[in-house]
Amino acid sequence: MITYVFSQRQIYLLALFPTIIVIFKIFLFDKNSPNDLLMFSLLECLLFNLAHNAANVNIFYFGFFIYGAKNVDFKKIIKMFLFINLFGTALSMLLAFTGIIPNYAALRSTYSPVRRYSLGAIYPTNLAARFFSILMAYAALKKFKLSIPEYISFFAVAIWTYVVTDTRLDLILILLLILAIMFYKPISKLLSKISYKGVVLLCFAYIAIILLLGFLYLIMPHNPIINLANNLLSGRLNYEAHAISHYSIKPFGQFIYQPGNGAFYIDSIYFRIPLMYGIPMILIFIALLIALVKTLHVKPVFYLELCLLMFIISGGIDQHFFESCYNFILPALFATIPNKRRLQLGSEFYEN
Repeated sequence: MITYVFSQRQIYLLALFPTIIVIFKIFLFDKNSPNDLLMFSLLECLLFNLAHNAANVNIFYFGFFIYGAKNVDFKKIIKMFLFINLFGTALSMLLAFTGIIPNYAALRSTYSPVRRYSLGAIYPTNLAARFFSILMAYAALKKFKLSIPEYISFFAVAIWTYVVTDTRLDLILILLLILAIMFYKPISKLLSKISYKGVVLLCFAYIAIILLLGFLYLIMPHNPIINLANNLLSGRLNYEAHAISHYSIKPFGQFIYQPGNGAFYIDSIYFRIPLMYGIPMILIFIALLIALVKTLHVKPVFYLELCLLMFIISGGIDQHFFESCYNFILPALFATIPNKRRLQLGSEFYEN
């Protein structure tokens, strides 16, 4: 809707109002020590500096909502996430169909007759990623227990999303989500036998593979195996190699011009974090990942932990990890979430 309904400045001001409300909650209603408030304020100042350098304020605003979720029923957060996303997506589709905002449409490539539509989103992959997040949030709300009609609906949304957007990677993610739901019991039993440190190591091993593929494509772009990986990842390795070769890691981040829409764009969050936001954001991401895995694994709340792992996997191909309209799992770090004992007693949520 930017430039057609709102200006970028108006969007930032619009995001400022709920942020101010959350700030009042943090400082006036939450039980935080002066040291906690000081540390949080300093962290937000740091995030503002990194966001300003990268010209992307998502991490700054999202920080307030993650910490502001303290003692909030996480079930309410998921419900609000679903409501806003469904309403916003439906509204953007309506505006696109009526011609008020553009409905991006393009061919997959010069040699492909397949048209891809965004239906009001910035790009088809954004629309596909949004439906992936919506389906996952609904599954989390249902604790990964779906009925037959719900499974049919999930498959229908997956097929519809692929037909409209032609994004095979997001289709794979949605199908992977469905498989995780179908086999939730054996997966949760497997997770119960692994320590949270083991899960963290698996996450970092996956991230290392994603980073390694980008470096390998830079070194040996004509290698058939690396080329195959690049094709499977829809050419993402080419852009990542370009980013590595043209930009170095700046201590506090930098602005990188990324036109997108089929041109240069750094999709993977694991390349965006070091190149765009710098060293502090690398450390923040590591700390956030370890803390979240530990919180969700030790309680345990395996269906939410699986959501986190799905976002870690999707981070290899998209940039939405620190965007509040896609990633609903980060506020779980401070929100009120279920634990094993209360789930056994039939009570869904407990007071932290």
